[in-house]
This record gives sequence, C-alpha cells and structure tokens, in this order.
Amino acid sequence: MITQSSTDQRINTEIQALSAAAGHRNSRARIRAAVASDVLAIGELHGRVWGYSGPEHSRQFAEHFRQVYFENPWFDPQIAPLVHEEADGRITAVLGTVVRPVLLGNRQGRMAISSEFAVDPDRRNSLVALQLLRQLFNGPQDLTVADQSNEKTLSIWTSLGGIAPPQYSLQWFRPLRPVTAAIKLSGRKKRLRPVSQMLAPLALMLDALMDRFAGNPLRIDGVNENVRSLEKEDLMQLHRLLSQNHILPEYSPDNANWVLDRIENMRLFAPIHAMSVASEQGKLIGTFIYRLVSGAAEVIQLAAPAEHFQQVWNQMLIHTRKEGAYMAWGRAHPDHLKNNFDRCCLLRRSGKRTLVHSRHKELEDHFLRGHAFLSGLEGEQMLEHFPTNEYSKSTK
Repeated sequence: MITQSSTDQRINTEIQALSAAAGHRNSRARIRAAVASDVLAIGELHGRVWGYSGPEHSRQFAEHFRQVYFENPWFDPQIAPLVHEEADGRITAVLGTVVRPVLLGNRQGRMAISSEFAVDPDRRNSLVALQLLRQLFNGPQDLTVADQSNEKTLSIWTSLGGIAPPQYSLQWFRPLRPVTAAIKLSGRKKRLRPVSQMLAPLALMLDALMDRFAGNPLRIDGVNENVRSLEKEDLMQLHRLLSQNHILPEYSPDNANWVLDRIENMRLFAPIHAMSVASEQGKLIGTFIYRLVSGAAEVIQLAAPAEHFQQVWNQMLIHTRKEGAYMAWGRAHPDHLKNNFDRCCLLRRSGKRTLVHSRHKELEDHFLRGHAFLSGLEGEQMLEHFPTNEYSKSTK
C-alpha cells in the first residue's frame, strides 16, 4: 500500500523531472483557485475535452459553471474550483468543487463535492490531474467526495490516499413493466432496434395481462397515499429521518431553496418528480426524487428511516409506474440493502465510482461501514450540465 508520504515524494520527483524537460516555456505554469472571470475559458476547455464545437456551447457551459460553482449558497473561496493556467494564460485543466454542509456525528462539518474534472488533451501525459487533486485534498474541508468518477480518476484518487467504498458504487434495477423493459433494453443494440419498436405494443399488452395475476412477483399494487410535492421544510428534516447515519446532509432555508431551484432546472431537460411521503398523522417519513429518461425512472434520492423504508419504497414504485416508466433504477445506498430490499431488484456495480478522501480516518471508515448518507441530491447529479440542441458535438 502506498503511503501519503511516499506518494508525495514520488510526485515531487516526477514533477521536477517534467519541469526540467519542459524548460523555460512552463516555468510559470501554475494551479490556482478559479475566479468568475475564468468561466468562458473553462467553457472552451470543456468543449475541447468532450468534443463539443461552437461558441454556443462555451457560452452555455460558462453560464452553468458560474451559477453552480460561484453562486451556490455555500461558496467558500478557500475551497473554490481549481484551474491549471499555462505560462501564456491559457487554462488547460479544471476541477470543479462545491462545498456542502454536513453533520458529522454531533458536530457540523464541510464536504467538498468534486466534479467537472477536465484536462486538455494536450496535457494528459503530464501530472496536471494529479496536482489538481492533491491541491484540493489539502483544503480545509473535512472530507472530499466524487460520486461519478471513471477508472482514471479512481487510479489518481487512490494513489493520493483516497478510498473507493464499494457499497456506494452499486446500482439497483427494478422492472415495472417487465416485458416492455426487456424489449426496450434489447432495443439499445442498433441491429435489434427495429424489432424492438415493432414489438413495443405487444409488450404493453403482455404487461397488462401479467398484472392480472396476483401471484406475479413483479406486480405493483396500490395507489399513492400521503404523497405530495417536496418542499424545503422536508429537506430540512432529512437529518432527523436519517439519524442512523454518522455523516448526513444539513439543509437550511437558503440552501434548500437552491437545491429546489436546481431540481427545477433539471425539469427543463427531462420530467422530474420530487416527492415527500407522510404518515397517516401527516408526519414526514421519507422522500423520493426521480427523473424520467426515455421511459426509465432514474431515482436520484430515496430517503427514509428503517421503520418506514418499505412504505416509501412502495410509494416510489407506484408513482414511477403511474408516470409511465417501464423500469426504475438508481444508486443502492447501504441502507437500502439493510432494510429488506426488494427481492425483484437486480444489482450490479456501477461504471461510475464513488470516491472519498479525508485526513480524518474515522470519516473514511464511516463510508467503508456504510454509515454515511450520500445520494445524487448531495453529490454530482445536482451539479450536472444539460446540453441543448443549439450546438452540436464535433465530428472530429
């Protein structure tokens, strides 16, 4: 296992070697905190990295970056997004960061959410990505989390002493209309798409027929009861619902409103439903948030204490099916696996990894033991940029 000190020594040696090879041209290249005036250059970098062409992408992404990373209610210049600036002033890498307030047992803390990690193709053979992450880890936050990471980021992250708790990188899949789900999933293969489209009406008829059999284990019975639109007061009660966890999101009126505004922003690009579930006495017992993408319900958050988990889960399934979804899926939080999880769900490891880093080993241990609550509402999904059709991907 590589220790932090041995890693730093190796990094420093490699940095010195690269600097010597680069010569005077890179003598003033630096990593610094991003400022609001950088957003257009960051937008242009994003276009180069992800293959989008045209100034419209740069403008839209720049506006998104400004709103999400500089105008969020938690902005802290000490834990700001980072950029790598070349000697000539060009920005060739960016690491977005949003600070979220959390409860760490009996005390308040700060969690840095890392996102929009992008390095110019011409700089990918350098140590820029590693340097950016190392500088982020040296910030004053209690812990740093990324929950949409690929294998390359995983490798750099763990080389710097971070961890990848496996139970936070699982996905569940629950068929709601099983025949339609099978047809739709097979249609993702281009050669089977015409057959899938032709069989879609028949699949709906077979699903309706299966619903008549009481012994069907995939059947979803009931109607939505005591389900209403999510409000900021519901978010502010999440810490009470999830008190079995040692790391919890903390919401205040201001930041709850910002999160609800982000949900509304997502609604512009896909139907999204943010709901709360109450007991018969009107007391909040859980929440669920999902968006419909091509007929599948992607569950962004499902929060409920153990004693009410099954009820909230069932209300979510009823709601998603009523809205026309053929399948629901989402990240499998450790609480889901503990609380009599639906036997009709399929589980698999996600291609997007959840990564954690902290100087406080006990905080990393809470993730390893499944004692931290993390959903898309607290993670990178709330920071996503949704491209429009006003610009197109480059064909280069």
